[in-house]
Amino acid sequence: MPSESMDTPVLLIIFNRPETTRQVVNALRDIRPTKMFVVADGPRTDFGVDAERCRLTRDVINEIDWDCVITKNYSESNLGCGLCPSRGISWVFEQVEQCIILEDDCVPHPSFFRFCTELLAKYRLDTRIMMISGNHHLLRPVSIEDSYCFSRLTQTWGWATWKRAWDYYDYDMFLWPELKTTRWLERLWGKGKISRYWEGLYDLFYADQNKDYWDFQWMLSCWTQNALTIIPDRNLVSNVGFDSAGGTHFLADPPPVARLPVAEMSFPLQHPRLVLQNIAADDQLLRDVYNQIPLGKQLVGKACRIIRRMGRRLDMTLSGRART
Repeated sequence: MPSESMDTPVLLIIFNRPETTRQVVNALRDIRPTKMFVVADGPRTDFGVDAERCRLTRDVINEIDWDCVITKNYSESNLGCGLCPSRGISWVFEQVEQCIILEDDCVPHPSFFRFCTELLAKYRLDTRIMMISGNHHLLRPVSIEDSYCFSRLTQTWGWATWKRAWDYYDYDMFLWPELKTTRWLERLWGKGKISRYWEGLYDLFYADQNKDYWDFQWMLSCWTQNALTIIPDRNLVSNVGFDSAGGTHFLADPPPVARLPVAEMSFPLQHPRLVLQNIAADDQLLRDVYNQIPLGKQLVGKACRIIRRMGRRLDMTLSGRART
């Protein structure tokens, strides 16, 4: 057991999986946060086993045996995978200015907490950054020279943020109809398949009256502020829930990023000199996680078009000078 506790608040979002919840609580025991929030969704009425499994999951919270102030927000009805987390996070930020956020299937390495705590302090007032992720979902090698890099894509299987960032969260995506009439997505992602992909996806999300997700709205909220995500140079949190039969999003064939092993972060952290999107990292994430074409190819094509336009303008200028 460590000699010191951690003062950074932690939010744990739980539902009906006592087994994975206990794994997360055991990981928290290694760092002993002094302040915790627990948000619990209620049982689904059409799943007979939910009531008992929700009770057993909440009982796991009673196993916390270190000195910790625990504030609970337990729902008696089922809000779902969209409203429960989003309302829970908003509830937490009515009380604190920053927080580390874990769901009941996201098992962190102990060094994840120091990583988040140090970067929450470093970028507390830097509005270019809206979240710190514990996920390294780069399945193939990408050059990251420092302890972390910056991405346009939000990875929320264990993460941290500030109230000043979450204040921009828009669950219902009220701004989307106005945004899609602009060239905003093209400026963010370039013309072509990627921007069309996101536009089509967010059209569907906006029209969905029963949003059973919250994280895509969070990504859109980050994009509206032209903000970046911090992603570590190694994976610090493992999602162990895809093959858990009690989970809402149970998959018999989990994605490659499920159950990725975790590694210890090295300290002191080596900070990037420049706050810039790592295009190679986002290429990989778009290809492996979102199944889209590489962003780099689009940027290269755009650069070539700009160079050609500049070349034509230079030719015209030189021709004009030659005639005089």
